[in-house]
Amino acid sequence: MVFKEHLLLVSLAVLASVLGTSAARSADFGPAPAPVAPSSQWRLSFTPYGWLTWLDGEQTVRGRSVDVKVDPIQVLDHLERVPFFGYGEARNGPIALYSDIF
Repeated sequence: MVFKEHLLLVSLAVLASVLGTSAARSADFGPAPAPVAPSSQWRLSFTPYGWLTWLDGEQTVRGRSVDVKVDPIQVLDHLERVPFFGYGEARNGPIALYSDIF
């Protein structure tokens, strides 16, 4: 079970780094890109993303306290469906359509 948890965390880290390298760019690295002429064609983009929840603390309700320790693997084990998050955008000149899907 421990190997499965570590393999999942490493896989998520690799996926995040691969997806993040094309989208994340700083002004400190290299020259600014050349301006692009306006296009009359639709440009589509999609960015998948995800959240990992890690809870550690104490919860008190009506005088009763319970320690809460939940890592991302426990959260994923209790899900009934695969969570999906994504941001989609379609652009054509000044017109833009977008959606943030949960």
